[in-house]
Amino acid sequence: MAMYMLMPKIPGSTTAKGDEQWISLFSLSCDAGRKIETAPGRVNDRIHSDALGSEMEIFKPIDQSSPLLFSEACGGSAIPQVKIDICHSSTDGFVMYMQYILSHVMVSSYHAHIDEVDGHYELITLNYTDVEMSLIPQDASGQLESPIKAQAQVGCWPHLATFIAQKIRAKTSDGFNLFVATVYGEAGGVHYGREAAWRAIGSVIINRINSGIWRRYYSSDDIIKHTGFNASLTQIKSIGIK
Repeated sequence: MAMYMLMPKIPGSTTAKGDEQWISLFSLSCDAGRKIETAPGRVNDRIHSDALGSEMEIFKPIDQSSPLLFSEACGGSAIPQVKIDICHSSTDGFVMYMQYILSHVMVSSYHAHIDEVDGHYELITLNYTDVEMSLIPQDASGQLESPIKAQAQVGCWPHLATFIAQKIRAKTSDGFNLFVATVYGEAGGVHYGREAAWRAIGSVIINRINSGIWRRYYSSDDIIKHTGFNASLTQIKSIGIK
């Protein structure tokens, strides 16, 4: 599988046929939803809000687009349209089977990471007002069929991971609780790279939020004890690791 992004006036380093100078991506993450309230016995009369999406988070290699993306995050104007193609390999090269088209896009954040172990990559977040999603299915013989499309005017708010990072950096009590969950996730023994570790950590955080742990306990010490992280600390100290 391969992913490429076309952002006007920001050329990437891709040389794949048909996607020359598109921006190569490692992964993307986004979601959309609406708040729905259902009173007992009122199945057909539920209260709901308009749909709202999250900012799209994109992991990508550092390439010639990086300085321009950094500049966009620091003060760029809205980009009319951004396309993202998701492709699979075939005998004819890469074939697009899924596509996102975002409208009125702004680069809302930029983060670069460089080290000797994981190499280098960067995370950018895209804020948008409209999204169109297309999927091109295949029949049993592998022939492409007519695309299935969905379009929505959703607007968007910061992605959950961005929200968590903001809370932690602000040193709020919620941020500390999320940090504890993050450390607990890291202590769970994930050894498959930062992306896999982050997914595990995110799962831990979401499970903790959904289970109401922050509402049931009154202090950070109680939370640490509940997660079992205090046992991990005791074990670490017992073998002399600081």
